[in-house]
Amino acid sequence: MKVRLFIIALFMIVSLTTIDLGCKYDVAEPQWGSPPSTTVEATITSIVPSHATPGYNYITINGSNFTGAADTSIILISNTNNRDTIVYQGVFFDNVPAEIVESSPTMIKVRRPNVASDTSVVKVVPNKALLPAKMSPYAIDLVSSPYGAFIDNVQFSVAVMDSLENLYLVATATRLTTKVTPDGQKSVFATPASQVPTDGRIGPDGNLYLLNKTRKIDVVNLQTGSVTLMPLPTTGNNLPSGKVVGFGDFDASGYFYTGGVRTGIVVIPPNLIVPTATLYTADNIMGIRVFNGYLYVLVKAASGSPSLAINRHQIGANGTLGAQEIWLNLDNTIAASPTISIKSMAFSANGTLYLCNNVSGSTSTTTNPNSINPVFIVDPTTKNVDYLYKGIIPAYGSQFCVHSTGLVTYLYIITGDGTSTQKYNVYQVNLGS
Repeated sequence: MKVRLFIIALFMIVSLTTIDLGCKYDVAEPQWGSPPSTTVEATITSIVPSHATPGYNYITINGSNFTGAADTSIILISNTNNRDTIVYQGVFFDNVPAEIVESSPTMIKVRRPNVASDTSVVKVVPNKALLPAKMSPYAIDLVSSPYGAFIDNVQFSVAVMDSLENLYLVATATRLTTKVTPDGQKSVFATPASQVPTDGRIGPDGNLYLLNKTRKIDVVNLQTGSVTLMPLPTTGNNLPSGKVVGFGDFDASGYFYTGGVRTGIVVIPPNLIVPTATLYTADNIMGIRVFNGYLYVLVKAASGSPSLAINRHQIGANGTLGAQEIWLNLDNTIAASPTISIKSMAFSANGTLYLCNNVSGSTSTTTNPNSINPVFIVDPTTKNVDYLYKGIIPAYGSQFCVHSTGLVTYLYIITGDGTSTQKYNVYQVNLGS
């Protein structure tokens, strides 16, 4: 009897101890019956612009519950048997990820993606949504395409367009000029330029003037294709000693403004009497353009600040230049990099400035995004410097020109990095109205 009572008492003690331990180390119950915590539904209410015509660098998506969509650990969406599989999160146009530059729970601003479609499906995938928000069809126009049907690896140095929309390109190897008409017909002039050009402009006489970082300037007769030297009033048709010019532009009165490395600005008047240069005589002039009565000079200063800038001078009578005005300080912009060489600059009809860059040295896309984004765009009002159509225009810019046709402006760009490994071509880039 005593043994039985002892066993019963021991069993009760063990049971109480187990109950007590169970209370201290209780394991959370599975939440199978609880509602999911990610039931919030993301929605797209509008997209601005409603149609991504050329000229739009950014697209803004408006809606609700976008929290988390800007996480950069983001996303890929595949479509199998009409089911979306969410692998990451972010914003997509036909499953092509878009770079997010600004976001809030109700708005996401992205760069224009590398997509061209009339029926694109826009998807926003927040991290708190079970399904992506969608809107379709959304139209995105093509903004960059090959022009002129040139074969690969034919390198060109200069692109110039006349008032009739004929494009002229000078080949680097042969120095021959190719003419491409608006309907795509090509012809090659028989006479080569004397040197590989670095810049070119159509003069008031309708001829093509080619500068080449020497003291001579080639003149291409665009009617006959013949090439002669600009008849300067010096021995051998040379500019004065030390005036080695590589860039230039004409004003409305026919004055030719030229410059180069430590040459200063050499103003060649219509009567070809060459004056002594006085501006920028110690600096590196990297580009010259005339726009709306001003001479714009891209200059790398020999000393002082800013070290890289676009200055401008009001053009007066008889080619005289007004005081220097710093129009744009490039020192603290994406254009200021030791590996960047700005090869060309051009204004569109509305005053927007485009800078064409070719990256030297390391071309790593991780450390230097300029290596795959060859054109900078400068807003004339804010002076903000940005990438034009980032990730869309083929890599490496060599030279370009801009020509306006009605309300639409096109940029013609020569691509290629100066090596045989990078294919060359000519692209027409639609800048919009």
